[in-house]
Amino acid sequence: MPVKKSLMTRSLVLLKNEGIDENGKSVLKRYTYPHINEDAAIDSLFAAGNALASLYKGTTPAINTLDNSLLYQ
Repeated sequence: MPVKKSLMTRSLVLLKNEGIDENGKSVLKRYTYPHINEDAAIDSLFAAGNALASLYKGTTPAINTLDNSLLYQ
């Protein structure tokens, strides 16, 4: 019997580079926005991520989605 997958929840995650610490290493911070509509288009998620990223200082090296799915037969 084939295994099926059902998307349960989705979060939008921004990775921000907020500068350099006193040791010369990058300071990275994650901002997570849970309860994203599972049917949202990838283009819309990317646009929303860029809009949210513009509210924070620093550069945005990554915009990710974090999906939680149920696997069943």
